[in-house]
Amino acid sequence: MATTTTIFRQGQFPPHTTPAIMAEPSEQEKACYYLGLPSSPRLVARSDFTEVRWALTMEDEHPDLEFITNIGTHDINKKYDASLQQQIILSLSAVDWTSIDVVRIGTNCSTEDPVILWVAVEPGSLSFQQGFKVACQCRAILLQVGLDIHCEIREATVQSAAAGAPDGKQLLSPAASALLPHLYPDGSQRPSSLS
Repeated sequence: MATTTTIFRQGQFPPHTTPAIMAEPSEQEKACYYLGLPSSPRLVARSDFTEVRWALTMEDEHPDLEFITNIGTHDINKKYDASLQQQIILSLSAVDWTSIDVVRIGTNCSTEDPVILWVAVEPGSLSFQQGFKVACQCRAILLQVGLDIHCEIREATVQSAAAGAPDGKQLLSPAASALLPHLYPDGSQRPSSLS
């Protein structure tokens, strides 16, 4: 018989138990927050840390694993323009960030897979206190444009999948180059099938 046990995966802190002094996430939370994702990123900070407590979710005595899924229909698709992206980048100026992504992360047990602003930083480069401050700044920027989205910061390095073309031209798939015509204003670097 299958049983599901949820141990406060994303439960609200009752008002009287909200921590008065900011404590860091536990080692278990840092190591297991993204359990199931192939790169096994380590959590640094999240903007909802004081609002939402975390504990590992178990199903049939096995941890419920995280997965990334598409954003789908969401207001961020309309509002995440160059101006908003620049504001986010400026708020991260003191951080050794490696990528900024907008993703939806969930588990099989979750009823909602929230869209998040997912920032990666070099491993060991950012403390929880600094990360929490930056995550909250990013959240405030998103709230200013009407996006109720939290920011999460993880440790991750970025590696290129390809070194580049021998002639120095950028490597983009035909689909990507069709979607990004501004990268090729004269059309000279486009694949012949798109010219």
